[in-house]
Amino acid sequence: MLKIIGILFCVVFSSTAISQVQDTLFTEALVKQELGMFNAISQNDSAYLQKLMADDFVSINADGKMADKTSTLKNLSKFKGATFKLTNKAIRMYENTGIINGRAKFYFRSLLVADVWYTEVWRNENGTWRYNEWQGTMTGWPSFYPVIVTIISIFLLWLIFMFVFKNRRKKTF
Repeated sequence: MLKIIGILFCVVFSSTAISQVQDTLFTEALVKQELGMFNAISQNDSAYLQKLMADDFVSINADGKMADKTSTLKNLSKFKGATFKLTNKAIRMYENTGIINGRAKFYFRSLLVADVWYTEVWRNENGTWRYNEWQGTMTGWPSFYPVIVTIISIFLLWLIFMFVFKNRRKKTF
């Protein structure tokens, strides 16, 4: 009886250890796939993304637009040359599904153009991680927006000043 309890005890703890090792391996593979996905986007590598994305891929972008695999690949060239920085990453594993939450900052020529909180859903199909879903939410306006608003405001004030000054000069003569 004591032998049976000992064997059961070993089986339970060994299966837990195996599960933890498998989750670690899956997590490492998933992080590698995610990095490959972001690099493919910035390099406009649609062939790589075609293989990586699931056929039923769905994206809800930070601009509020929903896209499938075909339209996502079609609009890929808009992001060519962008660089990115990934932070605040959390990964959860559920059997053959991995969910990544994080923050991505996208840059063009070192100018921040988007700061996004994101959720990615990945599905493991026969040992290969497939990119299944993306949802991004802007954290706020990019850093250059206040500069643009300031320039536009100054220009509008200058136009108003010129209009008023021009009309005052006409009335005095």
